[in-house]
Amino acid sequence: MAILSQPRSWRASYSLSVICIFRANICERDCALGKTLSTKTPQINIPAQIITKQGEQKPIRLSTNILKSHAGEIIGGVETFRDLSDLEELRRQIDQKYVKEDIVGKHPKMQAILSL
Repeated sequence: MAILSQPRSWRASYSLSVICIFRANICERDCALGKTLSTKTPQINIPAQIITKQGEQKPIRLSTNILKSHAGEIIGGVETFRDLSDLEELRRQIDQKYVKEDIVGKHPKMQAILSL
């Protein structure tokens, strides 16, 4: 999770302090949390690739939102992600497992196509 927060005495001339553990392919060019804070609009289910400590890329979906105080003041933002590695692995296995021979068609035109 990435958290972006500002001190209570924050003013426009101060910068936000960032605590971020993400190493994703979109971080430097299109920071979802930065976009949320600048537009005040949550970013939901954004596809990205996170980079592990080993340098491997893993598919994720991330979402961001604004954190507000009880008084409704913006005090920061939060970013969460869902690891899609297992889903992608299953998708690869299915893609390798099923071939055109697994398709069943009863219509004569479909049988002609499948016989190619």
